[in-house]
Amino acid sequence: MSTFGDYLSDHANLPTYFDVVPAGNNGDELIRRGTLHALRRANVHMVDDPSEAQHIIVRGHGSFTDFYDSGALEEIEAHCQRFPNCKITIGPSTFAYDRVRADLVLSRCMNEIVWFARDRFSFDKLAELRQLCKVEPKLSDDCALELADSEYILE
Repeated sequence: MSTFGDYLSDHANLPTYFDVVPAGNNGDELIRRGTLHALRRANVHMVDDPSEAQHIIVRGHGSFTDFYDSGALEEIEAHCQRFPNCKITIGPSTFAYDRVRADLVLSRCMNEIVWFARDRFSFDKLAELRQLCKVEPKLSDDCALELADSEYILE
């Protein structure tokens, strides 16, 4: 089991809502399916209504970069504002902001935020934020790799 999978197991009892960000490409779909597989394998208590959740999980992706401006960050901020008492976890993602001031957006979030990076560079960028806002960086493989032991992957 991955670091992300271990984390899910440790938080399996929290009512959890999985925010399925629409897939932009086939890789995003593999990440979505891998995340769902990891949630099922960890027996996470899932809810269909985010207002019933104590924990919101956002699918990891590669849009947390200057190329996409701050739109993906603003989605995280919107979750913080709508659900101020929820823990928020972002699945393994690329995080590569230089021009966009991620710290200014995320400092408005009072939620506990656990953010998984899928590479060392992204982890280091997230670690820089730890001093400025409530972000706990973690490192784990991309969730598409969670499918390795699933029926979705045919040999």
